[in-house]
Amino acid sequence: MWWGRDVRVSLTRVRVWRDVATAAERRAIVGDASRRIFDGHDRCVRYVIAVARVDERYALVAYDFRKPYTDCRLGNAESVDRRTAADAWRELSEASSRWDCLAAPPGVIRSLARSCWLSRR
Repeated sequence: MWWGRDVRVSLTRVRVWRDVATAAERRAIVGDASRRIFDGHDRCVRYVIAVARVDERYALVAYDFRKPYTDCRLGNAESVDRRTAADAWRELSEASSRWDCLAAPPGVIRSLARSCWLSRR
C-alpha cells in the first residue's frame, strides 16, 4: 500500500502538448510572467512554453536562465498558467522539482510535465 507516501504518475511516449504556443498566447504568457514574477527584470530569461492538448486553457512555462545575468531576477524553474475568460494568462502554480497531480484538472499536469506526484492530503 502507498498510504502515507507520495506516488509518482508517469506518462511516457505520449505527446499530449503542443510544442509551441501561438504568437498571441506567447505574448500574453511572457507579458504576465515578466510583470508578475520577474518585475520586468527578465533580460536573461528564455521562455519555453507548452500548451496542454488535454485542456488548452493550461500551459507549462519553463524559465531557462542565460548568462549574462544582468538586470535579471532569478526564480523557480517552471510555472503552470491558466487562460482566463478574458483570454489573459495567469500563473496558477509554480514548482522547481516536482508537480502535484492535483494542481490542475485531471490529466493536465501529467500531460504537460510528463509526470506528477499524488500526495496524500
